Amino acid sequence: MNKSAVGAVFGDICGSIYEFNNLKTTDVNLIKLYDERGHFTDDSLMTLIIAEAIKKAKEEGNINNAKKYINDLVDKIARNHMDCGFGGRFYKWVLSDNKQPYNSFGNGSAMRIGYVIDVAESIEEGKELSRIVTEITHNHQEGLKGAEAIAVCGIMVKQRKTKEEIRKYVIDNYYKLDFTIDEIRPSYSFDETCQGPVPQAIELFLESTSFDNAIQLAISLGGDCDTTACMVGSIAGQYYDISDSVNEFNISKLSDDLKEIYKNL
Repeated sequence: MNKSAVGAVFGDICGSIYEFNNLKTTDVNLIKLYDERGHFTDDSLMTLIIAEAIKKAKEEGNINNAKKYINDLVDKIARNHMDCGFGGRFYKWVLSDNKQPYNSFGNGSAMRIGYVIDVAESIEEGKELSRIVTEITHNHQEGLKGAEAIAVCGIMVKQRKTKEEIRKYVIDNYYKLDFTIDEIRPSYSFDETCQGPVPQAIELFLESTSFDNAIQLAISLGGDCDTTACMVGSIAGQYYDISDSVNEFNISKLSDDLKEIYKNL
């Protein structure tokens, strides 16, 4: 099981119910996971497209070909799901026949990075993979940084680094983590940038006590919580045990074209 991709998809589906219906609760037990109302969004879609592109490129022995495969898969698959929550500029990029990066620093770069965590064997490889699959759209420094930060956290988990070691690395290299989730929850709002929710997603993971708790905490924060839960899920999926029911729930919610990719991860 590629735990980060699985965790990312689960976070997205569970968070989808609450994206425009924030709960803002300190009692995370009020947040129901495995809810039948849940549905996949662009977060899961792009996580799986990038996973398939990386797989194809690795099979060929040239990881840079992932860019070509992402473009091909977007045309083949993403264009069939134009109602799944694309941002305005990404929507136009999907429909473009001459796809070019558009200097984005949106959180879309960080939400789709789960499979990079699964396959990278070192931090340096993770950074390189992150750059390759991110710069096709998000070639702004903040967009690249947000994706890399999530990827590196997940890879450090694979390396059995402690949460305190991960916190220190993030503070030294990416973001200040000078807040707690309880402190920011009352005023936290929807933010589509990387520099907004990425630090929060990392802090959510660091404060979590289990995989389910990590997703519930992410949803409890409010804002763009399907994306936040997706990012948290990609890190927490590596750190905690994931039950078979998570995998089964994801499969039950994906469309047939995405289900085929997911089952072959």
